[in-house]
Amino acid sequence: MKGLLIATKAGLTRPWPDQWTPSACPAYLIAQAKGSLRKLGVEQIDRWQLHRIDPRVPRDEQFGAVRQLLDDGIIRHAGLSEVSVADIEAARRVFPLATVQNRYNLVDRGSEDVPENSESDAAFAGQAVTGPRSFTHEPDELLGDGAGGFFGHIVPTASKHGTPHIRRD
Repeated sequence: MKGLLIATKAGLTRPWPDQWTPSACPAYLIAQAKGSLRKLGVEQIDRWQLHRIDPRVPRDEQFGAVRQLLDDGIIRHAGLSEVSVADIEAARRVFPLATVQNRYNLVDRGSEDVPENSESDAAFAGQAVTGPRSFTHEPDELLGDGAGGFFGHIVPTASKHGTPHIRRD
């Protein structure tokens, strides 16, 4: 697929409708990435991201699986989602981090410190940067667990260091 960058994620399971649970044991992450290769019909995934760090699995084991995916040529670039500055710095000790995608928008500014305080040159892609899909919701509905449509709007933005490692590839 020349001229098309393929990106996908892994690391969540869906035990019930509208419920997502982190699941990032190394074997599962590797199996999911290999499954994506088959389903997408590509030889390599251009950008792969870990959906969430699973609190039940040591972080370094999850990062080790990402490193293995890179070393085995299954993925070309790796990223993380919904992480802290400390997570980013820990990941950088294990694999080259290309992207970070955290929720960041008009209503939720909780990740504002991530691109400012990380030493990483990873691109920061704010998730749902335009905020909820509709501002017709009541504030409690917007900020509650239902999130009122926070998901679905992703606009990539450059990190403070730029993205030359992505552009050159």
